Amino acid sequence: MSISREARIANSKTRNKRTEIVEKINQLSMEKQQFEKAHKVADKLFNARIGLNIVDRQNYGINFYINKRLIIGNYRKLKFYKQ
Repeated sequence: MSISREARIANSKTRNKRTEIVEKINQLSMEKQQFEKAHKVADKLFNARIGLNIVDRQNYGINFYINKRLIIGNYRKLKFYKQ
């Protein structure tokens, strides 16, 4: 009888270890899926800074900037521009 009792104790210890390992594996796989999902979203996003510079609108027009680069300078064709 003592052999079966020792076997049951060993089996319960290994069962506990197996459940701990399975829980850790499941947790890591969920973290991996969340990371992959966030990484896929991050691949589709980008940052751009858009700026507008108006100093003397009647003489110099309006300057449009994207990422600190001048895209359109001295733009005077807007409807509210006075000539």
